[in-house]
Amino acid sequence: SASGAWHYKRQYNAMLALNNMVHFPGEPLINFLPDVPLGPKGKVSPDQEPAELRQLRQKVAQNPDLAFIVDLKDPASCLCWSLVRRSLRRIGSSWGRRMNAYSIIFLTIAFASAGMLLMLYYGADQFDHRLATSGSFYVLSICISFLVCTTVIEAAAINEMVPKLRSWLKRETVAIAAQMAYLDFPKVRTDVDRKEEEQLHSAHRLIESVEQYILVEEEQSEPVEVFFKVNATPAAVTFVVSSLLSMLLIAMQRGFTMMDSEGWSYSGPQGQFTRDPTVEP
Repeated sequence: SASGAWHYKRQYNAMLALNNMVHFPGEPLINFLPDVPLGPKGKVSPDQEPAELRQLRQKVAQNPDLAFIVDLKDPASCLCWSLVRRSLRRIGSSWGRRMNAYSIIFLTIAFASAGMLLMLYYGADQFDHRLATSGSFYVLSICISFLVCTTVIEAAAINEMVPKLRSWLKRETVAIAAQMAYLDFPKVRTDVDRKEEEQLHSAHRLIESVEQYILVEEEQSEPVEVFFKVNATPAAVTFVVSSLLSMLLIAMQRGFTMMDSEGWSYSGPQGQFTRDPTVEP
């Protein structure tokens, strides 16, 4: 489950960098540089990397504000950005499906542990247990639910980026439409004006197509899912937390009630949960 959260966190950082590329000030170029390779004795050895990469490091060191910006008004740049975005969302997809299967198993164990607690307290007359047993079930339920919720939160962050990006693309189309409306004012039209208007119309259609593509593929058709068929949203986190917390609180309340008014305690041999026969239920 922790490795699944790490996978979604890396995917989120990659998608965030890709989103930053399409608007000012862009994504800092220094974030794309790999770490300096280590030498045979574990020391930093810049001589082992290509000369082009060393030159790029020097330029970035001289000007840390260098950033990478993609102009979506350019057809080639827009197409490449869309394809890279599609590829990034599919990197590690098989690993993500495997982690989803593990998350289902872990979540099932967490609910089973909480259910066992309820069974031990409500069926204390039929089932003997010790303090270590109930404590283990409590810890197991809490730890697993925490790990599963962390995974779902990291996955939900990827889906929450999509509406923000679509809103930004909509603002871009509005700005281009306003610019085209200004060019439509009656005046002497030159070849430069006509060429600019054609470019703006093309850019407007292109950005609208990209926005619709992101809507269909990333928000409706193939959003990031957890537990196989559940969209990664804060509602999934709320379901996991509220369900497990309710079961644990019910078990805890039942245990305190039994120990406070029914004479039960963990004072038996090796911490066994027993009832004082002198206390009437």
